[in-house]
Amino acid sequence: MLQINKTWVTATMAVTYFLLAFSVVTKLLFVPYIAVKFEVLGIAAYGRLFGLVALVAFLLYLHPRTIGLGFVLLCSYFGGAIATDMHTPQYLYQPVIVLTLVFLTTYLRKPFIFSDKLAAVHKTCCTVVAWQRESK
Repeated sequence: MLQINKTWVTATMAVTYFLLAFSVVTKLLFVPYIAVKFEVLGIAAYGRLFGLVALVAFLLYLHPRTIGLGFVLLCSYFGGAIATDMHTPQYLYQPVIVLTLVFLTTYLRKPFIFSDKLAAVHKTCCTVVAWQRESK
């Protein structure tokens, strides 16, 4: 098992949370930098909506019981930002850095999310993700 100093884990989490919170606040307040960026991309009318989506994903990501759902939503959100920013490379580095930090922080907080022991279990009502049992 990989041993990492707790100080590094705390610092990585703090930087990630700060960048996510900063991203949410700038989109909700629709600061001029974000307004110009969204105007270039042609999505200025949806700026605050993107902020609300990011806020929901961030809040789910903060809570230990919903980190998996928050992680998936943040990956989708920043993946979409990367895909959208492909034609304007000056904006591309921001979502790439934040998404990389989200992956790293998720691994440091809950490494089992990336485990190959997770499997979809099909029930009569729904599909549930659960741990696979070790075969004897």
